[in-house]
Amino acid sequence: MILYFTGSGNSKFVADLIAHVVGDQTLSLNEAIKSGKPLSVTSDKPYVIVTPIYAFDLPHVVMRAVSEATLSGSGEAYVVVTCGDRSANAHRSARRLIEGKGMTYLGFYDVVMPDNTVTMFDMPDAATAQAKIREALPGLVEAAGKIAKGEPVSGACKGPGFLTSINGMMIKRMENAKGWGTTEACTSCGTCVKVCPVNNLSLDDAGKVIFAGSCVSCYSCIHHCPTNAMHIQGKTEKRGQYRAPQFDPSWIG
Repeated sequence: MILYFTGSGNSKFVADLIAHVVGDQTLSLNEAIKSGKPLSVTSDKPYVIVTPIYAFDLPHVVMRAVSEATLSGSGEAYVVVTCGDRSANAHRSARRLIEGKGMTYLGFYDVVMPDNTVTMFDMPDAATAQAKIREALPGLVEAAGKIAKGEPVSGACKGPGFLTSINGMMIKRMENAKGWGTTEACTSCGTCVKVCPVNNLSLDDAGKVIFAGSCVSCYSCIHHCPTNAMHIQGKTEKRGQYRAPQFDPSWIG
């Protein structure tokens, strides 16, 4: 079973590719987290947790969801992460997460994908994003092949390990970011409410988007808004949007 969490689609793309190679199914952690109910699944094959890196570590909502989940059947698991350029010491969190559940940890693999951190970078156009994804495919396909055989995998664990130690400070700063709001382009369609995995958003009776203050900085609301109306004032208005393409088996032959 491939369990994935995603904001802009990078991790879903990777999860779909691994599922295709392994011959397994995918399940969205976003939906489980949004429901507020612990996940309970069974799988005869090793579990694969696919998640983005946030501030050089695994997202705390993913770690909590996996920790609270009942994962029966196979007692083995891999962790595959997507990142903009480095995963630092996230592999240590991955090992603790899996072994903390009494499962056998089969390894960690990091995939460099287009960065969706819209508060810091301009979002890539479709051609640039696709080129970066294609660059990552050979290594990812090789890792997926090892997963299919039940063999250990190992990522590059890029970047200075000390970066992971500042995760808490960076996440707190991002979650408390001021200026969340919508422009006049907002149509009150509710897309942002639907895609937010932590129920941070709602619509009032007038159709205005209300923020609850529990953001996890996945930026799914910004990237999925059909009118590009969702922004953090002074940080994201001119940086564009990014959504990963759907995985197509023809990409890997």
